[in-house]
Amino acid sequence: GYGSKDTVYPVFQIGGGCFVDQLIGQHAATVAGLGNLLDPEHIRKTLASIHRYNSRASLARVAMVQRVYALNNEPGLIICDYNKGGQPTVPFFYCSEVWTGLEYSVAVLMMTHGMVEEGIEIYRNTRSRYDGENRNPYDESEYGRHYTRPMASWAAIPMLSGFRYNARTHSLAIQPLINHPNFQSFWSMPTAWGSFQISDHALTLTPAVGSITIQLLTLPPAFASDLPNLNVRIKRKTIPHTATPSPDGITLHFATPIETNPDNHLLVQA
Repeated sequence: GYGSKDTVYPVFQIGGGCFVDQLIGQHAATVAGLGNLLDPEHIRKTLASIHRYNSRASLARVAMVQRVYALNNEPGLIICDYNKGGQPTVPFFYCSEVWTGLEYSVAVLMMTHGMVEEGIEIYRNTRSRYDGENRNPYDESEYGRHYTRPMASWAAIPMLSGFRYNARTHSLAIQPLINHPNFQSFWSMPTAWGSFQISDHALTLTPAVGSITIQLLTLPPAFASDLPNLNVRIKRKTIPHTATPSPDGITLHFATPIETNPDNHLLVQA
């Protein structure tokens, strides 16, 4: 390893830097649907600091002393920033590098904590470096070719789309973080995958492969205004339900679990 014999002033440390990966535990909890482990205001302040200090529109003046994954006028999110001081005489090796896996992880956390545009900006900057001209768009290098950490990018799909499914309780939530009059997204789960579309206060859930069983369906707040006239159908069959409003939207309760599959799409509309 990279340990230090001097335990009072050890080398290879973060010191007083702003570390891009300091909320990785919260990232894991958020993606797993476990909620906030820390004070939400502290999380947002930390994310704002990372965006302010670690984000670079150009890496031309960033010295990468060991490995170079981004360079010149390319944008990126450096691993550790020392603009406010506190840099050790011998900081950890990778402090000025750019790792896409860490960029994606912190971007997803931004998306889920009120910084959707900032998170999308980081994704856009990262992918601009792997545009097929300068680099292979299918191989975001980190420590080697086809490294696993960039797979963190996948989390943006369930987080931005707001698609969450609990197979134990047959509970499905569809609450996109992007407010668009015609929102469409891919979704996947162990037993099925497909797409959904929200437009004009209507939801269409379309499995392409497999099936999904639903007893509780949570929808965005926009559906609350249609609550008295909300209709749920699979094919031409109307599905009876009760509805409960909440600050996050409304939840539809089905007395008997319903199943939707490629031959039986689910439609919710007024």
